[in-house]
Amino acid sequence: MLATYAGTVRGGKPVLFDAVTLPENSQIIITILDKSVMIPMQSEKSHTSAYGCLRKYANPALIPEEDGAWEQAAGAKYANS
Repeated sequence: MLATYAGTVRGGKPVLFDAVTLPENSQIIITILDKSVMIPMQSEKSHTSAYGCLRKYANPALIPEEDGAWEQAAGAKYANS
């Protein structure tokens, strides 16, 4: 198995950014990079989200009608089935 883990050195000891569980008798290869070499870490990636993007289209007058809307729609659709 080949895996890549990122970390830093503190007090002369390597410290990984993520918790790692290795099988017994695993071979570990450590590559030391100069500080001038920047590797993007997973935590540095920006996360995009669609949360709240449709808020400008919301009609506050219809919010009370949302309770039970699914039951009403399903009842109307399958009432004659």
